[in-house]
Amino acid sequence: MCGEGWCNFGCSAVCAYLLPPLGIFWRFGCGCEFCICLLLTICGYLPGVIYAVIMIGFDVPKPGDEHFEARTNFCLSAVCAYIVPPLGVFWRFGLGVEFWICLLLTLCGYIPGVIYAACMIGCEEPKERGAELEGGGVNSS
Repeated sequence: MCGEGWCNFGCSAVCAYLLPPLGIFWRFGCGCEFCICLLLTICGYLPGVIYAVIMIGFDVPKPGDEHFEARTNFCLSAVCAYIVPPLGVFWRFGLGVEFWICLLLTLCGYIPGVIYAACMIGCEEPKERGAELEGGGVNSS
Protein backbone atom coordinates (compact mmCIF):
# COMPACT_ATOMS: atom_id res chain seq x y z
CA MET A 1 0.00 0.00 0.00
CA CYS A 2 2.71 2.49 0.86
CA GLY A 3 4.23 4.21 -2.09
CA GLU A 4 4.56 7.41 -4.01
CA GLY A 5 2.53 9.13 -6.66
CA TRP A 6 -0.52 11.34 -6.86
CA CYS A 7 -3.04 8.50 -6.63
CA ASN A 8 -1.43 7.27 -3.41
CA PHE A 9 -1.27 10.83 -2.08
CA GLY A 10 -4.95 11.48 -2.82
CA CYS A 11 -6.14 8.21 -1.27
CA SER A 12 -4.02 8.70 1.83
CA ALA A 13 -5.26 12.30 2.23
CA VAL A 14 -8.91 11.22 2.07
CA CYS A 15 -8.29 8.33 4.48
CA ALA A 16 -6.39 10.65 6.85
CA TYR A 17 -9.42 12.93 7.00
CA LEU A 18 -11.82 10.09 7.82
CA LEU A 19 -9.60 7.77 9.91
CA PRO A 20 -6.11 9.26 10.47
CA PRO A 21 -4.12 6.04 11.14
CA LEU A 22 -5.47 4.51 7.92
CA GLY A 23 -4.20 7.47 5.88
CA ILE A 24 -0.77 7.24 7.48
CA PHE A 25 -0.68 3.48 6.90
CA TRP A 26 -1.68 4.00 3.26
CA ARG A 27 1.14 6.49 2.69
CA PHE A 28 3.98 5.23 4.90
CA GLY A 29 3.12 1.65 5.86
CA CYS A 30 3.19 0.21 9.38
CA GLY A 31 6.06 2.14 10.92
CA CYS A 32 6.80 4.76 13.52
CA GLU A 33 4.50 7.31 11.84
CA PHE A 34 1.58 4.88 12.05
CA CYS A 35 2.16 4.16 15.76
CA ILE A 36 2.36 7.87 16.62
CA CYS A 37 -0.81 8.62 14.65
CA LEU A 38 -2.63 5.72 16.29
CA LEU A 39 -1.71 6.96 19.78
CA LEU A 40 -2.71 10.53 18.95
CA THR A 41 -6.04 9.36 17.51
CA ILE A 42 -6.73 7.30 20.63
CA CYS A 43 -6.09 10.44 22.72
CA GLY A 44 -8.45 12.43 20.50
CA TYR A 45 -9.63 12.51 16.91
CA LEU A 46 -8.44 16.06 16.19
CA PRO A 47 -4.77 15.52 17.21
CA GLY A 48 -4.71 12.43 15.00
CA VAL A 49 -6.12 14.33 12.03
CA ILE A 50 -3.68 17.23 12.47
CA TYR A 51 -0.71 14.85 12.69
CA ALA A 52 -1.85 12.86 9.64
CA VAL A 53 -2.44 15.96 7.53
CA ILE A 54 0.95 17.38 8.46
CA MET A 55 2.77 14.11 7.79
CA ILE A 56 1.06 13.53 4.45
CA GLY A 57 0.98 17.14 3.27
CA PHE A 58 4.52 18.04 4.22
CA ASP A 59 6.11 14.80 3.10
CA VAL A 60 9.74 15.46 2.17
CA PRO A 61 9.84 16.31 -1.55
CA LYS A 62 11.92 14.15 -3.82
CA PRO A 63 14.48 15.75 -6.15
CA GLY A 64 12.63 17.22 -9.11
CA ASP A 65 9.26 17.32 -7.29
CA GLU A 66 7.69 20.40 -8.84
CA HIS A 67 4.35 19.82 -7.08
CA PHE A 68 5.55 20.38 -3.51
CA GLU A 69 4.05 23.90 -3.30
CA ALA A 70 0.68 22.68 -4.59
CA ARG A 71 0.65 19.87 -2.01
CA THR A 72 1.47 22.33 0.77
CA ASN A 73 -1.38 24.61 -0.33
CA PHE A 74 -3.70 21.58 -0.43
CA CYS A 75 -2.64 20.54 3.07
CA LEU A 76 -3.16 23.98 4.59
CA SER A 77 -6.55 24.42 2.95
CA ALA A 78 -7.62 20.98 4.23
CA VAL A 79 -6.64 21.90 7.80
CA CYS A 80 -8.47 25.22 7.55
CA ALA A 81 -11.53 23.49 6.07
CA TYR A 82 -11.68 21.11 9.00
CA ILE A 83 -11.69 23.96 11.54
CA VAL A 84 -13.71 26.58 9.62
CA PRO A 85 -14.96 25.14 6.28
CA PRO A 86 -15.40 28.45 4.38
CA LEU A 87 -11.85 29.46 5.34
CA GLY A 88 -10.41 26.33 3.73
CA VAL A 89 -12.41 26.86 0.56
CA PHE A 90 -11.35 30.52 0.48
CA TRP A 91 -7.70 29.50 0.92
CA ARG A 92 -7.91 27.16 -2.06
CA PHE A 93 -10.28 28.96 -4.45
CA GLY A 94 -10.53 32.57 -3.32
CA LEU A 95 -13.74 34.56 -2.95
CA GLY A 96 -15.79 32.81 -5.60
CA VAL A 97 -18.95 30.79 -5.93
CA GLU A 98 -17.37 27.87 -4.04
CA PHE A 99 -16.80 30.07 -0.98
CA TRP A 100 -20.37 31.39 -0.88
CA ILE A 101 -21.89 27.91 -1.24
CA CYS A 102 -19.65 26.64 1.56
CA LEU A 103 -20.56 29.60 3.78
CA LEU A 104 -24.28 28.98 3.22
CA LEU A 105 -23.93 25.26 3.97
CA THR A 106 -21.88 25.97 7.09
CA LEU A 107 -24.51 28.40 8.34
CA CYS A 108 -27.08 25.60 7.86
CA GLY A 109 -24.85 23.26 9.86
CA TYR A 110 -21.19 22.51 10.48
CA ILE A 111 -21.26 18.99 9.00
CA PRO A 112 -22.69 19.99 5.57
CA GLY A 113 -20.05 22.72 5.34
CA VAL A 114 -17.23 20.30 6.18
CA ILE A 115 -18.48 17.72 3.69
CA TYR A 116 -18.77 20.31 0.91
CA ALA A 117 -15.34 21.78 1.73
CA ALA A 118 -13.71 18.33 1.76
CA CYS A 119 -15.28 17.43 -1.59
CA MET A 120 -14.32 20.73 -3.20
CA ILE A 121 -10.75 20.74 -1.90
CA GLY A 122 -10.18 17.06 -2.62
CA CYS A 123 -11.79 16.86 -6.05
CA GLU A 124 -11.64 20.29 -7.68
CA GLU A 125 -8.55 22.03 -9.02
CA PRO A 126 -8.42 25.81 -8.52
CA LYS A 127 -8.94 27.79 -11.68
CA GLU A 128 -5.98 29.71 -13.02
CA ARG A 129 -6.66 33.32 -12.15
CA GLY A 130 -3.45 34.45 -13.89
CA ALA A 131 -4.95 33.79 -17.33
CA GLU A 132 -7.39 36.66 -16.77
CA LEU A 133 -4.54 39.02 -16.01
CA GLU A 134 -2.54 38.09 -19.09
CA GLY A 135 -5.30 39.46 -21.32
CA GLY A 136 -4.57 42.94 -20.01
CA GLY A 137 -7.74 43.41 -17.93
CA VAL A 138 -7.37 47.21 -17.82
CA ASN A 139 -6.46 49.05 -21.00
CA SER A 140 -2.81 49.98 -20.76
CA SER A 141 -2.86 52.43 -23.68
